[in-house]
Amino acid sequence: MKAILRRAATLSAFASLMLTASPLVYGQQTQYALRTHEIEEARPAAERALPVMLKLDSELLGFGSLDEASRATLGTPISVHYYWKRTLRDKRSADPEQLLAFEDEVVFPVEVGSETRSAITMKKRNGFWNAAAFGGAEEARAIDDIRKRHVGEKGRQLTGHFLVRAPEYYLLFVGHYDDQNKLILASAFDDDQLGIKAGSEMPAEEVVSILRREAPNLGGGPLTDPRR
Repeated sequence: MKAILRRAATLSAFASLMLTASPLVYGQQTQYALRTHEIEEARPAAERALPVMLKLDSELLGFGSLDEASRATLGTPISVHYYWKRTLRDKRSADPEQLLAFEDEVVFPVEVGSETRSAITMKKRNGFWNAAAFGGAEEARAIDDIRKRHVGEKGRQLTGHFLVRAPEYYLLFVGHYDDQNKLILASAFDDDQLGIKAGSEMPAEEVVSILRREAPNLGGGPLTDPRR
């Protein structure tokens, strides 16, 4: 129970991001999850959202001071995808890419110098990109740590990553494609209950297997699918 509560608190800043619309599930394409076009499309709106963010409580958003917040800039953005319990239940594909849902969401880290302090989450609704959430400092730093480690240890590009959320399980992964074009996911946080360690990499097939195995443990309450 403590682990569940901790994970719920970690993701609470992003609770408002769950939409009522059905997810868009795409077939397999070559590294489609990077979604470069959508990221660039969201950038102008994110640049307009940054000054709005900086008028809010800087400490709650993850900044050390007002002066630090005044020097904030947008970092390298990352697209967001979802694994939903309903999709994993109803679509029995063994291809983890075909189970991903992309919902027009991009996270822009907010940096001071070379350090990530916070984030702006952008969502596209009715054809327009708007800020859906500010903050999530712990998440933003965890994502940044994994991406930078991949850059330093494996020579990957920051832009070669994307996020995969499994909100019903309180899980967040940083994804990339390996040299064989296989989808690899690294958990942003420890999950003792599932035996997942922060930063540990797993083939996406293994992650899907874990999610399907754990789905019955979620019960029939509101976590079954928050958008129904």
